[in-house]
Amino acid sequence: MKQVFKKIGIIGGAGPMASCLLYQYIIEYCQQTYHCKDDCDFPEILLVSYPFAPMVCKDEASAHTALITNQLQTCFDSLSQQDADIIGIACNTLHMFLPQIAVCNDLYVNIIDCVKKAMQELSCNSFVLLGTQTTVHSGIYSNSKKQQILLSPEQQAKITTIINRILAGIYDVQDVITINAMLKGLSAQKSFSTVVLGCTELSVIHKNTMTIGIDGVTTIDPLALLAKNMIEMAIKSRENHASQSCATEK
Repeated sequence: MKQVFKKIGIIGGAGPMASCLLYQYIIEYCQQTYHCKDDCDFPEILLVSYPFAPMVCKDEASAHTALITNQLQTCFDSLSQQDADIIGIACNTLHMFLPQIAVCNDLYVNIIDCVKKAMQELSCNSFVLLGTQTTVHSGIYSNSKKQQILLSPEQQAKITTIINRILAGIYDVQDVITINAMLKGLSAQKSFSTVVLGCTELSVIHKNTMTIGIDGVTTIDPLALLAKNMIEMAIKSRENHASQSCATEK
């Protein structure tokens, strides 16, 4: 039986390549899990690729808080007006601005919640968060039951440089080698079981060059989790809608 999906909306642009990758992950998940092959098998997907104000560094995010909040609200409003049923943001950092906006769609899928659930399932006790300076210092991944291993200022500066290289499209495999060497050195000093790619630009390099991670440590790609959860929600909500319709007809 052919699967029917509800309409999916993506808030992208922070950055644009990460938005493309989320779309790719959604399509691949549909192919691999639901055996979609014809055009009509796949969900309708709306993408808003918005030119957001700079937010990689915490000072930038702080200076542009009001502007970014308004920009994010504009994106949600645009997708809601186009009747998107499932909405996800292809960016970790943008989630720190969510408390200030009105999210009208009840079926919004939060990438941070997806990761926290995955860490719970993995029985993760300690993790390293690789992300923008803004995300790392925002505390959006904080959990009283899980220890977050912090990078040194010098290590964070290297991650920021790599993120900016990915945004500019000039990254290469050496960037992953640098990250993995950093993780290996960190593991010799502190124990951790999980690495979270807390910036969707890192998902891009993780997918397109070589794997970010070291032996004995699980790497979580939040963008891949978001794609999976958005599709599962798109199916679940469609099934719930069908059940309610049948009940009403009876």
